[in-house]
Amino acid sequence: MGNNVSSFHESVTYRATLGQVSVPLGLRSVGHATLPPGYRFGPRRTTFVHVIWTVRGSGQVSLGGVRHVVGRDMVLVCPPAASHCLATWGERMWEYHWCTLDGALSTLLLSALSLPSEAFAAGPCPEAMFLELAETLRDPSPEGERQAGVAAYAFLSHLGGLASVRPEFAGRGRARVLLSRADAAGELDVNVKSLADAAGLSRSSVHRVFRQELGVTPKRYLDSLRLQTAMSLLRETDMPVAAVAAATGFANANYFAKFFRRKVGQTPSGFRAERHQP
Repeated sequence: MGNNVSSFHESVTYRATLGQVSVPLGLRSVGHATLPPGYRFGPRRTTFVHVIWTVRGSGQVSLGGVRHVVGRDMVLVCPPAASHCLATWGERMWEYHWCTLDGALSTLLLSALSLPSEAFAAGPCPEAMFLELAETLRDPSPEGERQAGVAAYAFLSHLGGLASVRPEFAGRGRARVLLSRADAAGELDVNVKSLADAAGLSRSSVHRVFRQELGVTPKRYLDSLRLQTAMSLLRETDMPVAAVAAATGFANANYFAKFFRRKVGQTPSGFRAERHQP
């Protein structure tokens, strides 16, 4: 589960009939959470759609083993049945609004509305909209459930519109390009210069974007992604250490071993051996 739980805060409104839904699209729950630095929750599997919209700070969500960083003003739509884990990212708290949806149409609408499977920049979180969604859950009658479903459809349609018109290389679209390129750092030799070139920004602008969106420097972000990917490969595969180094963007295996030991306190081989003990 998580740590620093004393600083964790969450408010949730649930549907009265949480275990069942009688409409094609149901609004299951609506909430607001503030997670402290270092907090982690999961992994868990769900049977509903989970939408996360960041207000400030940033978080990391792993869906089926794929990492997504959800920075300020970004949205991530998590499909049902995906094993996911939530954690704060960087040294700031992560504040976000969220809602969950179920019903036969919930998954179909993700495709019909062309909602992306990765986090996308959507602008400031419409907190009033989430409050309105929560208010619809206060009516437990069948008509109230139907109205909540209508509100849920309007919300998904709103997200679909934001996802379809966002620019790729202007304003926050540039930040999204940077983040998507940085997420590939576990497999590619990505550096600050290549990130800047990808989005048409100066290196100083890259640093500013990472500070604003994630609260960390680009180097720290990239190093952390590489380290997490390396640890996963060492735990879950039999790849030689040199191959793990190359797969995580280290051209020199000796430098990778020194980097890994400095961060983890063990050599890559020692880390693997300890994790493989019965």
